[in-house]
Amino acid sequence: MTKAAGAVRRIPPEIAIIAGCLIAMITWGPRSAAGALQLPVLETYGWSTQTYAFAFALQNLLWGLFQPVAGAIADRVGTMRVLASGGALYALGVGLMAYSTTPATFTFTVGVLVGLGYRAAR
Repeated sequence: MTKAAGAVRRIPPEIAIIAGCLIAMITWGPRSAAGALQLPVLETYGWSTQTYAFAFALQNLLWGLFQPVAGAIADRVGTMRVLASGGALYALGVGLMAYSTTPATFTFTVGVLVGLGYRAAR
């Protein structure tokens, strides 16, 4: 027996809840640790508090502004693609953050990549 054209495969609610919890745990971990890492980063690179704060303010701004865009893209191309793309962007931002030695690269990785990726991944 074949599925009718246009039939939607249903995911059991338990799997959706578990997946949502895992996504939340993975994305909140690095974001929550940022406050504890502020002083070591500032001391290592000699940056001001404003540099660190600006990157995270930009992250929060993009996180909020990108929310309706991510939803519209998910409606158009599918939730899984948006989640995967957001997860990749988020991972790229967090990974490259370790190599950010200038305020501009820190702002780009933490502010832009993580901000956009975080919204699309949640």
